[in-house]
Amino acid sequence: MHMEKERQSADSKVKATCSGLKRSSTSDIAPRAKQAAVSTFLQKPVSQSQPKSVNDGLMYLVSNGMQSVSIVEDKGFIEYSKRLNASYCLPTRKTLSKWIGDKTKQV
Repeated sequence: MHMEKERQSADSKVKATCSGLKRSSTSDIAPRAKQAAVSTFLQKPVSQSQPKSVNDGLMYLVSNGMQSVSIVEDKGFIEYSKRLNASYCLPTRKTLSKWIGDKTKQV
């Protein structure tokens, strides 16, 4: 019984508070900012410096992430790469192996 009275009291306080609120009309609403063009969300081509960075990351994934060079032929990885950047061209297994070998010789 006591809890019910407290709940009714709380409900009446909420109703009183809400009834005192002013409803805004459409004239009170600020105009929207100009909508962004669809082209701003489209994938931009890979820049000249980006492929080296992406290739270095791929070599790191294979050499330190315990992945096989055959990952570049995996359908799931290819799809994942396309979704990240459709303009990036994955290297072949042979090319990736050569890059890793060359990088190892440099160290």
